[in-house]
Amino acid sequence: MQSSSGYLRSHDRYNDRLRIGPEETTLAPIHAEACAGLPLLGLYTAAGGERLLFYRWEGELRLRFGDLGPIALTECEAAWEASAGESAEVQFRLTRGGAAVIERRYPLPESIRDFADDPTPFAEPEDFDLLLLVANVLTDPERASRIFAPEW
Repeated sequence: MQSSSGYLRSHDRYNDRLRIGPEETTLAPIHAEACAGLPLLGLYTAAGGERLLFYRWEGELRLRFGDLGPIALTECEAAWEASAGESAEVQFRLTRGGAAVIERRYPLPESIRDFADDPTPFAEPEDFDLLLLVANVLTDPERASRIFAPEW
């Protein structure tokens, strides 16, 4: 298998980066300045207390939760549902062929709960929850083929 190398940008803190490669499981913090010349391969954050990586490796979209190995998103569907109220939470479900691949529940980020009051122009709720971005990308095959692609 051909190895790749690039970086992941934090979904929450724009200047934070992780270098990925030469093996897919090799991650290390890297300064933004050191990323010059490296391709952006994806995004990372924390969701429900575990690290979450959403990236493209060797042409294929992948997802990693905590210490779980990479999940190939080929032929996967994702659902993201949020409850309402003070203790609102999100249920994220990734399926392949109707069978659950992974399910997670976590508190709804306050930035989404208060999204109607956000003054940021051009912001979308997916800008504040990486799993919502994953779900939105997987429901749009054209977008899934473009995101984190070399010409992206």
